[in-house]
Amino acid sequence: MTVGVVDPLRGMATRLRGPGATLEVAGLTGGFWMLVLIARLFAGGTIGMADQGDSRRLLCQLGVRADRPFSARPSSYVTTTWVEHSWYGEACGADGSGEPYRSSQLVLLRMAKHLTAAFDLPGALDLRAVGILCSLVVGFAVAALVLVLPGRTWLRVMFASLVGLLAADAAVAEYFVSAYSEAAGLLGILLLCPALLWLWRDGRSTWPRLICVAMAATFAMTAKSQTTTLLPAILLALVLVPHRGLGGGRPRQRSLREVTSRWPGLLTCVLLTVTATSFLSHNPRRFEELTAYNQVFIEILPKSRDKAGDLRSLGVDPALAQGSGRSILDPASVARLPGYLEFRREVDQAGIVRFYATHPGRLPGLAAEGLRGMTVWRQDYLGTYTADSGQPAGSRECRICAYATLFGSARILPLSIVLLWALVLVGGIKVVRRRHLGHAQRAIGRLAIVLVTAAVSQFAAVMLSQGLSRPENLIFTNFLTGLCVPTALACVWLLTSQVPDDQPPRRRPEPSGGR
Repeated sequence: MTVGVVDPLRGMATRLRGPGATLEVAGLTGGFWMLVLIARLFAGGTIGMADQGDSRRLLCQLGVRADRPFSARPSSYVTTTWVEHSWYGEACGADGSGEPYRSSQLVLLRMAKHLTAAFDLPGALDLRAVGILCSLVVGFAVAALVLVLPGRTWLRVMFASLVGLLAADAAVAEYFVSAYSEAAGLLGILLLCPALLWLWRDGRSTWPRLICVAMAATFAMTAKSQTTTLLPAILLALVLVPHRGLGGGRPRQRSLREVTSRWPGLLTCVLLTVTATSFLSHNPRRFEELTAYNQVFIEILPKSRDKAGDLRSLGVDPALAQGSGRSILDPASVARLPGYLEFRREVDQAGIVRFYATHPGRLPGLAAEGLRGMTVWRQDYLGTYTADSGQPAGSRECRICAYATLFGSARILPLSIVLLWALVLVGGIKVVRRRHLGHAQRAIGRLAIVLVTAAVSQFAAVMLSQGLSRPENLIFTNFLTGLCVPTALACVWLLTSQVPDDQPPRRRPEPSGGR
């Protein structure tokens, strides 16, 4: 009986080591992390994120409302069941403005609505169906990573599993059973990683690979206006390698050919830029107003020694300084004063950027605050359990908190996050410059460069627009920084290993003599 058990295990181990088992291992690894995510979301009670009032932005467009008592506090418990409801006028859309809220999250929600009916779940939409869809996407992304990564099978599985662990972390997974658009952004970033590695794997791009990257990038960037700041990193990624079948030629023509051979990637860049610009142009004006208000009255003025002077620099009435530190929903908010109309006309995102450009002394303090904020991965004011869980109102779970705990330890020295970015960037550049490495191995270096670029872009965009008015504003920055951890380990392995794993065998030289 022992032999009957050991022999199949030994055979499985042999297959795992063989190059032909990659597809099988990828499926097993992706399936494992899909089941881990499903278990951590549903085993022992559903885990998600309660509603702070923003869920209606998206779900009203599907004709549903939360199935909970009118007197219940939506921020205390997760409401998974949403029933049919007709919304009219300004009751639907961006915070009572009636403007439609566009997000790629609607794709997941519409699919979940069909799954709700197919599996006979309660209500017209059950958010647990969204969690199942997200788990499937995470499993697919992990499996794709195993397929496109270079090196030995166990190294591929380890890298992909660290990414799977990040997706299962409490700070990330709680968005998967919710109606918040962050879930689409997180999944889009996750799918971008294998798509980019596949794009660079042979040192030449192809149309199918460019299309995959464009699809993942579009899904990520259209999750919410904040994620459009991924565009610079994506544009960089698309032009790092020439297109297959283009390039080469005589030495004198090679430099020009290297530029012209990237026209398919440049064309993709143009299309993605148009997509991001169009998405931003349809961003609800109400959100732009809230962003400007939070940056001025929640971020700039409370830390200012000359509040009236700062408001003059922004071109608005200094009397509005009395609104410093007050939410726009506060009964004493200046949003109810006549002078606020001038604020709405004069202050926009460009004006706030100009303010910081003319007050550069504010930037170090702003950056320091942001780095401290990155050490707190999770919000602390929304419950993550359902009302029937038996947990106290507002309780938050921590079934898997590996990355949240790791980065939480950085609060002792927040600058360590900048050090991590610098080390990953330098490591990625070194890997790309190691010409003895194969294209697939150097793709990991390119991924490191792109991840750091995206993380820093996200960080700057958040701190110069919304600031830390809400802890979850930095979730994408944190997620990208979390992805830097397995990427850094992979770069260290490539820089310290003696023999490249994916180098083709060298041909023996022909003998110089006759036969």
